[in-house]
Amino acid sequence: MEHNQVYRFRVALASSDGQTIDCHFGNTENFYIYEIDQNETWKQIAIRENSNLKNDTSSTANQGKTCGGGGCSGPGGKCHGSLENVSFLSDCSYLLASKVGMKSSKLLYREDIAVLEVTLPIEEAFPKLIAYEKRRSKNWTIKNKKIG
Repeated sequence: MEHNQVYRFRVALASSDGQTIDCHFGNTENFYIYEIDQNETWKQIAIRENSNLKNDTSSTANQGKTCGGGGCSGPGGKCHGSLENVSFLSDCSYLLASKVGMKSSKLLYREDIAVLEVTLPIEEAFPKLIAYEKRRSKNWTIKNKKIG
């Protein structure tokens, strides 16, 4: 990394309001994308609609049960979100959600997105994530993710 480059990485939040990580990944209507830089500051840079929910018309279990729309109420309190495509988050290094199913975790892993399950306001979650990233990457570099 050149000395004049600013190190930064992107984080996708499964959130009802962009301020608190409080949604199940599969039932999130919108993903809030934040960029965190080497100065340990963050800013919201995008809101991405979960097009997978709009395409899943076969399941009645999720109708009205998206994050912000009543929560999950499938059998045993489980969610039935179906995410076949996670490439719309491929520029993110991390996904933070209150819960992520096994199938979605595998899809995210294939896109080189680390999954962290937390339920916290971002003011609490981001400093912990920054500390984790510092320990993980001595030079604050991400080898596979380059943001222009």
